[in-house]
Amino acid sequence: MNTRLKGTVGEKKAVEKLAAEGYTVLTRNYRSKYGEIDIIALKDDTLVFIEVKVFDSMAKENLEYTINTVKKKHIVNTARNYLLNNGHFREKHKRFDVILYQNNFKCVHHYKNAF
Repeated sequence: MNTRLKGTVGEKKAVEKLAAEGYTVLTRNYRSKYGEIDIIALKDDTLVFIEVKVFDSMAKENLEYTINTVKKKHIVNTARNYLLNNGHFREKHKRFDVILYQNNFKCVHHYKNAF
Protein backbone atom coordinates (compact mmCIF):
# COMPACT_ATOMS: atom_id res chain seq x y z
CA MET A 1 0.00 0.00 0.00
CA ASN A 2 1.51 3.35 -0.98
CA THR A 3 1.90 6.28 1.42
CA ARG A 4 -1.02 8.30 0.06
CA LEU A 5 -3.39 5.34 0.28
CA LYS A 6 -2.23 4.59 3.83
CA GLY A 7 -2.97 8.20 4.77
CA THR A 8 -6.44 8.05 3.23
CA VAL A 9 -7.24 4.77 4.98
CA GLY A 10 -5.87 6.16 8.26
CA GLU A 11 -8.06 9.25 8.04
CA LYS A 12 -11.14 7.13 7.25
CA LYS A 13 -10.44 4.87 10.24
CA ALA A 14 -9.86 7.92 12.43
CA VAL A 15 -13.21 9.43 11.40
CA GLU A 16 -14.94 6.14 12.25
CA LYS A 17 -13.15 5.96 15.61
CA LEU A 18 -14.01 9.56 16.47
CA ALA A 19 -17.69 9.12 15.53
CA ALA A 20 -17.88 6.01 17.73
CA GLU A 21 -16.49 8.08 20.60
CA GLY A 22 -19.10 10.82 20.23
CA TYR A 23 -17.17 13.34 18.16
CA THR A 24 -18.91 15.24 15.38
CA VAL A 25 -16.58 15.49 12.41
CA LEU A 26 -16.97 18.95 10.88
CA THR A 27 -14.51 18.71 8.02
CA ARG A 28 -11.66 16.65 6.59
CA ASN A 29 -8.52 17.89 4.87
CA TYR A 30 -9.09 21.56 5.66
CA ARG A 31 -6.58 23.58 3.66
CA SER A 32 -5.37 27.13 3.94
CA LYS A 33 -2.33 28.96 2.62
CA TYR A 34 -0.56 27.79 5.80
CA GLY A 35 -1.11 24.06 5.44
CA GLU A 36 -3.65 21.34 6.06
CA ILE A 37 -5.48 19.81 9.01
CA ASP A 38 -6.59 16.22 8.50
CA ILE A 39 -9.74 16.32 10.63
CA ILE A 40 -11.60 19.05 12.50
CA ALA A 41 -14.17 17.73 14.96
CA LEU A 42 -16.34 18.85 17.83
CA LYS A 43 -16.53 16.96 21.12
CA ASP A 44 -18.86 18.50 23.69
CA ASP A 45 -17.66 22.12 24.01
CA THR A 46 -14.22 21.52 22.46
CA LEU A 47 -13.12 22.10 18.89
CA VAL A 48 -10.46 19.50 18.09
CA PHE A 49 -7.87 19.81 15.33
CA ILE A 50 -6.53 16.35 14.53
CA GLU A 51 -3.44 15.20 12.66
CA VAL A 52 -3.49 11.56 11.53
CA LYS A 53 -0.21 9.67 11.05
CA VAL A 54 0.31 6.13 9.77
CA PHE A 55 3.55 4.23 10.33
CA ASP A 56 4.50 0.64 9.69
CA SER A 57 6.42 0.64 12.94
CA MET A 58 7.46 3.30 15.41
CA ALA A 59 7.54 3.38 19.17
CA LYS A 60 4.79 5.60 20.51
CA GLU A 61 7.44 7.36 22.56
CA ASN A 62 8.77 8.74 19.27
CA LEU A 63 5.65 10.81 18.61
CA GLU A 64 7.71 13.97 18.98
CA TYR A 65 9.52 13.03 15.77
CA THR A 66 6.34 12.58 13.77
CA ILE A 67 5.25 16.19 14.03
CA ASN A 68 8.12 18.65 14.13
CA THR A 69 8.03 22.31 15.11
CA VAL A 70 7.42 23.48 11.54
CA LYS A 71 4.49 21.07 11.10
CA LYS A 72 2.97 22.22 14.41
CA LYS A 73 3.27 25.85 13.29
CA HIS A 74 1.47 25.05 10.02
CA ILE A 75 -1.32 23.24 11.87
CA VAL A 76 -1.77 26.07 14.40
CA ASN A 77 -1.84 28.73 11.67
CA THR A 78 -4.31 26.66 9.66
CA ALA A 79 -6.49 26.33 12.77
CA ARG A 80 -6.43 30.11 13.17
CA ASN A 81 -7.49 30.45 9.56
CA TYR A 82 -10.36 28.01 10.17
CA LEU A 83 -11.50 30.07 13.16
CA LEU A 84 -11.37 33.29 11.12
CA ASN A 85 -13.67 31.69 8.56
CA ASN A 86 -15.91 29.99 11.15
CA GLY A 87 -16.39 32.62 13.82
CA HIS A 88 -19.17 30.72 15.58
CA PHE A 89 -16.48 28.35 16.95
CA ARG A 90 -14.27 31.05 18.46
CA GLU A 91 -15.76 30.68 21.94
CA LYS A 92 -15.20 26.92 22.05
CA HIS A 93 -12.27 25.33 23.84
CA LYS A 94 -9.58 24.27 21.39
CA ARG A 95 -7.34 21.22 21.36
CA PHE A 96 -4.74 19.68 19.06
CA ASP A 97 -4.72 15.88 18.90
CA VAL A 98 -2.73 13.28 17.02
CA ILE A 99 -4.05 9.88 16.03
CA LEU A 100 -1.25 7.47 15.25
CA TYR A 101 -1.83 4.16 13.47
CA GLN A 102 0.87 1.48 13.44
CA ASN A 103 1.41 -2.09 12.25
CA ASN A 104 -1.09 -2.17 9.38
CA PHE A 105 -3.73 -0.35 11.44
CA LYS A 106 -3.68 -2.98 14.19
CA CYS A 107 -2.49 -0.50 16.78
CA VAL A 108 -3.95 2.96 17.34
CA HIS A 109 -2.93 5.70 19.76
CA HIS A 110 -5.03 8.83 20.29
CA TYR A 111 -2.95 11.57 21.87
CA LYS A 112 -5.23 14.28 23.23
CA ASN A 113 -3.64 17.71 23.74
CA ALA A 114 -0.61 16.44 21.83
CA PHE A 115 0.75 19.97 21.46
